Amino acid sequence: MPNTPVAPDPYRAPGGDPAAGHATPEMLRRVRFWRRAIRISVAGVLVPPFLGLAGVLIGVQQAFATLSATGQADPAALANHISTSLFSAMWAVVLSFFALAVLIPAIFMHRRCKRALAAASN
Repeated sequence: MPNTPVAPDPYRAPGGDPAAGHATPEMLRRVRFWRRAIRISVAGVLVPPFLGLAGVLIGVQQAFATLSATGQADPAALANHISTSLFSAMWAVVLSFFALAVLIPAIFMHRRCKRALAAASN
């Protein structure tokens, strides 16, 4: 069985020697890492606004329920529900900005790693 062909490693370019201009498994791992970081950051940018909107809708609905139950516009009775709405919207914006602060560098690092991988593969 000495002539049995061995399946090539899918994570290694032929040769795999960076000095010879070939991609290494470490380069491929970095590209995959930054791709995952981008996907997670995009979710972190997109999901909180929807959760904040849900919090706003719940707070406004509770405020209207209080308003219809009492029959009068008592600011003290409505303040708690309105503050819930504003609090959820504020946290949605804060979380989205933090995710965006991670997303932008992740995009640049992913591009940088892909360029290094392409240069090593040529």
